[in-house]
Amino acid sequence: MAIKILSFDASVQGQLDVRLNWTTAYDQATSVKFEVERLDFQNIATVEAADETNAKNYGFTDRNALEKVAYYRLRAVESDGKLLTAALLNYIQSARRQVY
Repeated sequence: MAIKILSFDASVQGQLDVRLNWTTAYDQATSVKFEVERLDFQNIATVEAADETNAKNYGFTDRNALEKVAYYRLRAVESDGKLLTAALLNYIQSARRQVY
C-alpha cells in the first residue's frame, strides 16, 4: 500500500493556537491513522484516516502551541503500527498576535 502526504502546513489560529492541515493520496483503501507529534516528537494527537483512495484533507488544532518555533512531525501508520510515511514541518510563529 502506498500513501503520499501531498501537503503539510500550519497557520496561526486565534491567539495561541496553531492549525495543522495536510492532504494525502492513497493507491488503495486501508486502515491508516495519522499521528501528530510536536517538538521532541511526542504524540499530541491521532487522527483516523478516511477509508478511501481519493485525495483527502485532514486537520488538527494544537491548542498548546509553543511560543516561537515549533517542530511538527506527521506520521502515517497502519493499524499494526507499521510506519508508511512521515513529513516534518518547522513552523515559526511570527504572525502571533499579542493582547495588551
